Parts: sequence; structure tokens; C-alpha cells
Amino acid sequence: MNTIGQRLQKPVGAIATAVREELGIDRELVTLTRRFPVVHDFTALVLCFDRIVNDADARSEKAAGLHALRERFLEHADYFRKQVELSQGI
Repeated sequence: MNTIGQRLQKPVGAIATAVREELGIDRELVTLTRRFPVVHDFTALVLCFDRIVNDADARSEKAAGLHALRERFLEHADYFRKQVELSQGI
């Protein structure tokens, strides 16, 4: 994760496949994982968490945190206007 957001040499198709199959995200949104490295890396992190953490309370707590993060991104989208990939990914 120390290279999060850097350009991908080659997008990881397994991440896109897992997002569609395991998280039920539609194909159009999944294409973001191929176009925007930060979205790809964040998606990979969420998938890892989902596979590793079994505790329902921990999963629920992190899901609420992700929802709050998304809302904060949307509320302050202007903060990211110079970071095109991040703002488009959001």
C-alpha cells in the first residue's frame, strides 16, 4: 500500500472480477478500478479486509466508517479538484 495512487503497470483483473462477484458492483463502476489507480488500490484494500476480518462488529464498524468517509468526500469534493483521478473516482 506504500505506492497507493501511483500509475499501474498493468491493472489487476482479479480485483475487478472479485469486486463484481463478491461485492456485487456493476461492470461500469468496476471499470474505475482499471482507470484510476487510487480507486483500484482502495478497492483491493476493502477486498482484503472483507476476506480477512470475520468479526461482524468489526465489519459493521468499518462499513460505517467507509460510509462516513464517502459522505465526507462528497461533501468536500472541492478539496480534491486538483486530484483528477481521485475526484473522478469518488
